[in-house]
Amino acid sequence: MKVLLVNPNRTGTDIYNIPPMHLVCIAQVVNKCGHSSEIFDVPFLRAKRLVDLLADQMVFEESMISEILEKDFDILGIGGIVSGFSFSKKLVTRCKEVNPEVPIIIGGSLGIPNVELWQDRTGIDYLVEADGDLVMEKFLAAYPDNMEKLFDIPGLWCRGEDGRFIPSAPDLPADLDYLDFPDWSLLDNLEEQLDQFTQYINNTLPAELKLAKTDRFLPILMTRGCPFRCTFCYHSSPTFRKHSIDYVIRFLKHVKVKYGITHLATWDDLIITHRKWFAELCDEIAKQDLGLTFYGAGGKPNLMRKDLVDSMKRAGFFRFSFGVESGSQEILDIMKKRATVEDNLEAVRMTARAGIYTMLNMMLGMPGENKSTLKDTSKFLVTLAKDGVINSRRAYFSYATGYPGTELYDWIVDRGFITDSEIYLKNQTGLGGYPFPLSDVTLKEMHRFKNITRLKMDFYYNRAHGYHFKAVVELIKDTAFLIAGELLPRSLRQRILEMLRERS
Repeated sequence: MKVLLVNPNRTGTDIYNIPPMHLVCIAQVVNKCGHSSEIFDVPFLRAKRLVDLLADQMVFEESMISEILEKDFDILGIGGIVSGFSFSKKLVTRCKEVNPEVPIIIGGSLGIPNVELWQDRTGIDYLVEADGDLVMEKFLAAYPDNMEKLFDIPGLWCRGEDGRFIPSAPDLPADLDYLDFPDWSLLDNLEEQLDQFTQYINNTLPAELKLAKTDRFLPILMTRGCPFRCTFCYHSSPTFRKHSIDYVIRFLKHVKVKYGITHLATWDDLIITHRKWFAELCDEIAKQDLGLTFYGAGGKPNLMRKDLVDSMKRAGFFRFSFGVESGSQEILDIMKKRATVEDNLEAVRMTARAGIYTMLNMMLGMPGENKSTLKDTSKFLVTLAKDGVINSRRAYFSYATGYPGTELYDWIVDRGFITDSEIYLKNQTGLGGYPFPLSDVTLKEMHRFKNITRLKMDFYYNRAHGYHFKAVVELIKDTAFLIAGELLPRSLRQRILEMLRERS
């Protein structure tokens, strides 16, 4: 059988792009079972063709769907995150119109959280909960000759006689070492994928850490799952599992030799969940002296310790980000972060002072947000700037967004803000959206708070490093830009920015 695996386009400005590791893992299972696989990566093609404007995106999506349906396949699998729902629904609707007999399988956060939409508004056949590679192997062993056995596959949701999906809890192996190393050669555009991913990483780094053209980046998963249940975050599994240290070391040597990789980006939900294991892994990586460096993401500050930070530095971690979210203890408690403001301050200081480029993910506008909680967040960030460890370029702000499968989404639905989940997902851009009044603070007020806080951070950061003249000059310049942004029409601001870019 021929299995086509699609990485769907995401809504609006949600255009970050990494090689589709999830589909690579599933594709090699398909091949291992004696079938053939093909990966169709829509976000990669979107970035390659520089599709940006919303009108162009609509045309692009239609061309992608037509191109997909021209392919020869017996099974269609779609896996991605929830912001890929709108494109995926259009694709499966068209696919069922052309060939209603082709089974369609949906996985990732795209699937189970949207079960009612898939069930009531599409003709898809199966949903996958948790490890798609494991489910696919068992699916191919039963389909199409032993269809009744599909209902016995852990993690595969099948439609019952009434057309409703029957839940099936996944059976997740505690030891991840059963997985083969991802076979990146299954991507026929691997070199372009590597170039695109390296450029994406480069765009997040300061000038002194920019990558060379000869650098080669790949994502890596050393763990799966996250045991924490923050109200705004969806994860496919609350069960934390990990590879053995020996497996990870062998894998690192493998990608360095086979693909010439020089850097890896950890794409785990929360890699530092098991501190002892992670510290020992970092120590072994340092001992092996592999010549690799690591771009880390997804840190939980209250899990950090000084010895762990030192181990990470020795292992080659040159960048690490934390999900701090807020400087207000009240908001952290509402989010169920299970952390304190002091935890966050200490972790950021430790990591930055160890020489690891430290990024903070901040979230504004959660239920309960008000001027007082924003003031706490400003105080938190300015304190770190005064310490000389964080400037405005190291803090990324987003607005509270409820995605299906999260407690925040249920909160929004319960208050009647969302009357049609499909329309909500279609209009959810993934970045910068704040369509409902979740708090007492308006979007305009949060935007102003963000700009002023950034201005303060840079002023105190420059002063902390002895750049007193620069601090004053940039304060005056940034204040002028801030005032201009408040007073000038948007079209004029845009023209001025374009002129400045051309001159720079």
